[in-house]
Formats: sequence, structure tokens, C-alpha cells
Amino acid sequence: MEALKSLWQVFYEPDRVFEERASFLWPFLLGLLLTVLALWLAMPLISQLQLEKLKETMPQLSEDPAHLAAFRHRMFLFSLLSVIVIYPLKILLQGLVFHGVMPLVGGEGEYGHALLAVVYGSWISAVGNLLKAVISRLTGIFPLHLDLAALVPADAANSPLAHVLSQIDLFTLWSLWVVGTGLAVLYNTDRRKGYTVVLGVWVVYLLLLALLAVFGPGKNFARLGG
Repeated sequence: MEALKSLWQVFYEPDRVFEERASFLWPFLLGLLLTVLALWLAMPLISQLQLEKLKETMPQLSEDPAHLAAFRHRMFLFSLLSVIVIYPLKILLQGLVFHGVMPLVGGEGEYGHALLAVVYGSWISAVGNLLKAVISRLTGIFPLHLDLAALVPADAANSPLAHVLSQIDLFTLWSLWVVGTGLAVLYNTDRRKGYTVVLGVWVVYLLLLALLAVFGPGKNFARLGG
């Protein structure tokens, strides 16, 4: 039970969690589990949206229930495999980026320190994504925007601005605060530098997302996840 204490403590007291070098394993495994659960909850809505898009380009698509069930099954398996692969890869990549940047602001630490901070940040995001999936499933609204993209008019839903604003929500900001705190504590530097590094990397990510929305695959480019 003590090993799981950090999972809720990190929401309000992340500095203590990182000072005690809390477990890496539990937030990683449970974060992955919550992400898979969120996918399972949202999958009927995701598959229906994708099916409607396919019918626009392929009107001859069969309406046979067996074919539709097979389509949903294959889509879920593909999405599940993607989550299982991408979730840890994203953590490894983010850890590599932060570990590379922290020495530039005077931080001293190991790659594992960056991974620990990112894992807890990802845990925060996973909780937010599960909450979003539950609300989406209950309301039948997908994609559901509990972020600043909700302020964008419907005819601009696939604009670069909308994609950028879709990344700004309570749990994202919460996770950035946790990661910044973790980097500062684990790399033995002041909080301001930790937060500056996290915000700087995040801004670069938002700029890349905006570019992808501009030069990506057009109107079908959409953020389906949380």
C-alpha cells in the first residue's frame, strides 16, 4: 500500500514524491492500464467516427453487421497495439529530451531521473484521459473537448489553432507542473529552471503540432485521443 501512496500524493505534493525517489513501476503500469481502459471506453465512438469517414470516401462499403463488427474489432486491436507500443516510447523519448536539456540550465542527474519525472507526468495525463473517456462515453460526444479547443468554432475544428488549443487542458498543465517539479528536485536545481525547461519543450511541441496540422493530411488530420 505504501508503494501506491505516491500515485495520489503526486497530485498535490510532487516534491515529496520525488525527494523520496518513489517507485517507477506502479505509475508506469497503472498509467498504461488507464490509457488502455480509456481506449476501450471510447472505442465505440472512435470506430463509428472512422466508419462514417470511410463511407464518405467508399459509399459502397458493406452495411453487413458481421463486416462492421469485424471492422471495429480490427480497429480496436490495431489501436490497442499502438497504445502498448507508443506509451512507453513516448516516455523514453521525453525522458531523453529532458535529460539532454537539463544540463543546459545547470542540472545534474541521470537519465533515470528524467524518466521518473516523465512517468509521473504521464500518470497524471492518463487519469485525465480516462475521465475524458468516461464523460465521452456517457454523453456520446466524440471528440470531446475539455480543453481550450472547445472555444474554437466548429468550422475551424481542424485548423492549426484548434490542434494547438486541444493540447491545453487542466490535466496537461497539471502534468507539466509535476514533471517540472520532478526535474528540479531530481536534477538538484531550482524550481524556476525545471518549469522553464518543461514549458520550453512543450512550446516547441505545440509549434511542431501546428506545422503538422498545416502540412499534414488535410481535413482528416484530427486528434482522436486525450
